[in-house]
Order: sequence, then C-alpha cells, then structure tokens
Amino acid sequence: MVFSFLKRRRRAKLLAEPFPPAWEDHLSGGFPQFAALPAAHQPRLRDRLRIFAAEKYWEGINGFDVNDEMRTIISAMACTLTLAFDDDEALFPSVSRVLLFPETITRQMRQRRNGHVVTEDEEWHLGEAWSTANSLTGGVIALAWTDVLRGGANPVDGKNVVYHEFAHALDMADGAVEGTPPLGSISAEEEWTATLQSELEELRRQYHQGFGIPIDPYGLTNPAEFFAVSTESYVERPRLLQLKLPRLYDLLDSFYRLTPAEW
Repeated sequence: MVFSFLKRRRRAKLLAEPFPPAWEDHLSGGFPQFAALPAAHQPRLRDRLRIFAAEKYWEGINGFDVNDEMRTIISAMACTLTLAFDDDEALFPSVSRVLLFPETITRQMRQRRNGHVVTEDEEWHLGEAWSTANSLTGGVIALAWTDVLRGGANPVDGKNVVYHEFAHALDMADGAVEGTPPLGSISAEEEWTATLQSELEELRRQYHQGFGIPIDPYGLTNPAEFFAVSTESYVERPRLLQLKLPRLYDLLDSFYRLTPAEW
C-alpha cells in the first residue's frame, strides 16, 4: 500500500511538469509515427513515455552514453503498443532494464559437431528480450540504437525492433515464450494459440510455395517470433495486414485494442 501510494505520488509530480520541448523534437525527429496517432492518443502517450523513461533502468553498453533522445524515442515506441492497456500494465511491469548497444548486437556462438569439432560463428541481433527467469533483477530489453533509428525512420515498412522486442516482453510476462501473451483465462489462451498456429501454418505453406507474404519471413521461425513480427506489421502496416490476413489482424487487435487500420 505504501509503495503504491509513493509510486502514484511520484508519477503525479512528474506529470505535473510541462512536457519537455526538446522531447517533442525527439519525437518528431525519431518517431514520426507519433504524428499519425489519433489526437486522443497523443497526450496519453506523452504521459506514459515520461513515466516509462523515468522508472526503467537505462544502461549503455561498452561506454555508450544513453541520452534523453534515446529514452524518449524508445519509451514512445514501447508505450505505443500498450496505449489501450490499464496504466500499470501499460508500463511493462515485467521489464526493469533497457540496455543500449551503439550498433547491431553481435555474439560469438560456439557449437560442437560430431562430438569433436567446435565451430565458432558470429550472430547478429537487432535486439533481444530476456525474461525475469533469466535475470536476477527482472526482465531486460537489449536494443541496438542504430536499428532503433532505422525502425523509426520508416514507419510503414513493418520493421521496428522496439515493437518486436517489447512484443516479446508482453509474451514473456507469464514466464513462457510461445507467442501467447497472458489473456486472463485458459480458454482465451487456448483459442489464441489455435488461431495463431493456424495462421502461421498457412503462411508457411504460402511462403514455401513461392507466394509473397505481408510480414517479414523471419516471423515464420516459431510462434513467439510470429507474434513479435506480426505485431510490427499490425502497428506499421495495419491496412495491408487486415486485407491479407484479417483473422490475424483481428486476433492482434483483440489484444492490443488499438484499431490502427482506422488511424
């Protein structure tokens, strides 16, 4: 009770201050999709991004300096996904830290083959999401700043690493990573899983037959990536998604409740 009271008071004090003019510039420069949001959504997003930016722990990797521009743009993108959520759920309570790399994340991967030979390869990642099960301090989102900027620069290509990784965070909020976010009941989650899997299998069939599909083919990897990649298209290419995959669009809209095809 005391913690909740102090949190509400801290947030109220923060929101009593005028929205920083420099942050408006950051939004218009790095997140042009903000201007396309319905006018009723914009004040709510300004409030929520400020709270998100203040309450998460931000860390630059390898000496990378995290500044207000980065916090503003990433917070705005993340909170766009949850504009229709209740206040506390909208702020990704399962995420405690945001790690920023200056450029695309690379990792050395070691694999043993035939029981003897070890091969080493580099893997490139635009971002990563780590659940609370993999961190002592809560969920973590790792992002490459160059890829955040790239995603914001083209708000209609269906590719945005922040949407992608924070969709994973929503998926992982119940501790599992399977493309089904917590929906409040077993029956709702079973229906969601069945519909998502059906859409995924149909898209795989089309793609393997040489047909174009309205999402990044990386989404065909597994249900978790399908949910995250489809979320990118839901926000950035909603009319195309609704036209080509109406069941998938409706499924995502039942969760996010943003109706972006009407923006």
